Amino acid sequence: MVKRAWLEISLSQIAENLRKIRQYTGGKRVMACVKADCYGLGMKAIAPCLEKEADCFGVATVAEALELKKTGITKPILVLGPVLKEELEPAVNAGIRLTLFSLPLLRSLSRVALRLQKTALVHLKIDTGMGRIGLRPSQLSSFFPQLFETSGVKAEGIFTHLATAEAADKTYAREQLRQFELVLTHPLASLFPLKHVANSGALLNLPESWKSFDLVRIGLLLYGVYPDKRLKDKLKLQCALRGFTRVAFIKEVPPGSSLSYGASYTTKKKTRIATLSIGYADGLRRNLSNRFAVVIKGRQAPIIGTICMDQTLVDISGIKAKEGDKVCFLQPGKVEEMAEILQTAAQEILCGLASHRLEKIYL
Repeated sequence: MVKRAWLEISLSQIAENLRKIRQYTGGKRVMACVKADCYGLGMKAIAPCLEKEADCFGVATVAEALELKKTGITKPILVLGPVLKEELEPAVNAGIRLTLFSLPLLRSLSRVALRLQKTALVHLKIDTGMGRIGLRPSQLSSFFPQLFETSGVKAEGIFTHLATAEAADKTYAREQLRQFELVLTHPLASLFPLKHVANSGALLNLPESWKSFDLVRIGLLLYGVYPDKRLKDKLKLQCALRGFTRVAFIKEVPPGSSLSYGASYTTKKKTRIATLSIGYADGLRRNLSNRFAVVIKGRQAPIIGTICMDQTLVDISGIKAKEGDKVCFLQPGKVEEMAEILQTAAQEILCGLASHRLEKIYL
């Protein structure tokens, strides 16, 4: 069957990007963050191609960790997000690392581990200003002794997460880093084998967040997509994905023709229009209407009118296109451009491409 809309994802390029990241850090350990189904790109296909290159994996939930193990991953897996009490037993039983962020969780983990006669491996999360899960630095003088005296629980790592890692103004990120470094002056902090801070943004924007620590947590950069276009020159990576659709129908309309929902675009001259077989249900965000362009026959074709759930109109005046032609709606650099237009994060753009209707082709 002819494909109507699809992504082409280069597994070899993703692996190569990880190798370049390791080289850039001088050989630091790399945690490949494959949460949210690799931002909607397909964890089952992508994670196995990373196992040789990555030192460990990061996910958001226990369910994701268990699914990841089913793909044959043998490297350590850390759940970076919160866990429910009901998830503790399957996680500990499977040897999955968990993020520790409270005293009640520590006690629950100890009970589960002792009952299973296993060791619960944890990474302690420090909240230095993100405001989500984690212990505040002021709580640690009393928490550290309890952690290292609790049976059945082994502290493998300690980390924090930066709220403004990719921002041009580094003031807040540096204050978070200062707080974390202060935490590490506690005598018991030396007992944590792994200390980590940097995500993709910090890797490029804040070298001090990884140079004196043990690993970096990388998600977005694996795909050659940057958290901020300012950072592209720091490390040259190749975008591992491209998106395509097809011309479904072509027509010519006179001047003064209003197009699509809300009549959001009116032609000023006779216009040749192509209807594309893609819409916001496939991840082409509705707010890109009248603000973005696709590529047909090597030429820019601007989106005109409101993007619909299943179809999109583009102006192909002067382009020798025909029905059935392949259209590129996502080229290298376009994820970042979409994010900038929509004033959102590149990660959100990728997650929006998760629709099962947008077929994923792995190269």
